[in-house]
Amino acid sequence: MDQTVTLDTEQRHNLLRKRIGAVLRRLREAEGLTREAFAERVKVSPRVIGDREAGVGRITIEMLFDILWEMDASEDVFPEILREDAHLRLEHARVDATAA
Repeated sequence: MDQTVTLDTEQRHNLLRKRIGAVLRRLREAEGLTREAFAERVKVSPRVIGDREAGVGRITIEMLFDILWEMDASEDVFPEILREDAHLRLEHARVDATAA
C-alpha cells in the first residue's frame, strides 16, 4: 500500500516561509527589538518585517542576508534554516508501506 503525503510547490514554499519567519522572529526578540526598531535598521517597513515573520510574502535571499547582517546572526542561523527545510521534507515525504 502506498501512503502519500504530498505538497504542491506553493504549499511547500508557504510552510518553509513560516518556519524561516519563526527563526527570524526568535532572533529579533532575542535582541529585544520591536518590529519597528528592527525595520528601521533593515530599511523596510514594520509591516514587511511582520509579514516575513508570519511567513507572508516572499523573502529574497538579499533580504534574508540583510536581516541576518543587521542581527549580527551567528553562523549557526543559516544551517538552522536549512534544517527547517530538511525537517519539512521529512515530514511530508512519500512513505511507501508494503502490505505484509
